[in-house]
Amino acid sequence: LETGIRARYPAGWLIDTGDDYVFRVRNISQVGFKTSIQIAVRPVSLNTTTRNLLDALSLSRAQTLTAYRVLAIEEGFRLPNDVQATRMRYVYVDVAPEATLQRLPTVVEAFDLIAIREGQAIIISFAADADAFEEERPQFERFINEIEF
Repeated sequence: LETGIRARYPAGWLIDTGDDYVFRVRNISQVGFKTSIQIAVRPVSLNTTTRNLLDALSLSRAQTLTAYRVLAIEEGFRLPNDVQATRMRYVYVDVAPEATLQRLPTVVEAFDLIAIREGQAIIISFAADADAFEEERPQFERFINEIEF
């Protein structure tokens, strides 16, 4: 990718790009909420701290996600190439916007791994139906173990 990030994502997952992220992959074969892995890169100043980024993400999400709540902020994670990261765990309720889907709202469990490197914030997000979170998590672990910056 143009951002200098290389990643291998699970076979059969759908990849797309967006305005606020570099790419996102989703498990489209999953019923209900689609487990997703997303990478976003944002420019930061020398004075930007990880806490500044976490606060900005939380403020934005609190305005757009139903029942958004931060569960924990944990430091000391290591990404490949010895990149230090902070993890923010959170939950929210996903309400299907399309009336034709006729499904109940889903509690989503998620976390971000956030690292500041060379004037950029790298935000790697994982989100899954809370009932399937632990079952889906190994997909994310493999993704992280093979990512290259």
